[in-house]
Amino acid sequence: MIAFCTYRPAPFGSRIQSSIRLRGRDFNFVALHFVADAKARLAYETIRNLTCRLGQLDKLLAFTYQPFGPEKDVDGWSFYDPMREWRRMGVGAGAGKAWRISAINTEYEVLHQ
Repeated sequence: MIAFCTYRPAPFGSRIQSSIRLRGRDFNFVALHFVADAKARLAYETIRNLTCRLGQLDKLLAFTYQPFGPEKDVDGWSFYDPMREWRRMGVGAGAGKAWRISAINTEYEVLHQ
């Protein structure tokens, strides 16, 4: 949920390290400092390429990520039941409610025009 990413190269001749500053959509801030400017630039380019719309939406990490290691063996959807969670919050819980549950785009398809 990165809202903004800034790369700050080390000023020439200074002892200040290169850094990447990330601001989340929830206004959390993270600063990453690097001893080597080349590694900072590579990390910034990687973050940008995986999180910013470069070309097509379906090229973003959210659409291409494949779990590995222990994460691959866990089915995260088995722990979370959205229908139960929504009922707990009162969504779709009777006639006259402002919110209702929909099955639109349940396959999370990306439509190309």
